[in-house]
Amino acid sequence: MRTGFEDWDFFLSILGTDRRIAIVPEPLVEYRTAEASANVRSMEHRLELYGRLIDKHREVFAANLRTALLAHESHARELLNRWEQLLVADPSIPVGEITYGDGGMAAAVRVASARRR
Repeated sequence: MRTGFEDWDFFLSILGTDRRIAIVPEPLVEYRTAEASANVRSMEHRLELYGRLIDKHREVFAANLRTALLAHESHARELLNRWEQLLVADPSIPVGEITYGDGGMAAAVRVASARRR
């Protein structure tokens, strides 16, 4: 993992040894980045790098699949809620293409209903 996601690789390696990682509520370091940093550049290859992490740490991902997918879905719902709030607050913003199977259709109905009020 020399082209990005080295920190994820490290933490996943720790998890693979039956150890635990905890998130502390307060920042312990100051992280800064610049446009030319490896962190920003790695986002151009995010899916490839993430796929390599999954392949390398398959057992860790399998053991935590349910928790990870539910956390991802929870975050996606938060983003969808923010999108709805923006559209309701400013009716000049077009709804755009409505998606199905991911809550997009239900969101579009909620936005349309709120805009009619």
